[in-house]
Amino acid sequence: MASNFSEHIEIGEYLDRYISVYFHIIIPLLMLLVAMIRKGFKKKGGSKSNTT
Repeated sequence: MASNFSEHIEIGEYLDRYISVYFHIIIPLLMLLVAMIRKGFKKKGGSKSNTT
């Protein structure tokens, strides 16, 4: 925890610059990629079970 307000603002600026990028850009892109991969496996799996 920050010992004073100035330190609190410095820590907040660091979090805003570097950590929030992961939550706003990288994690949603990874989730989209996983959803697309899972959807692709569902289509392939579904068509195989219908042919047998």
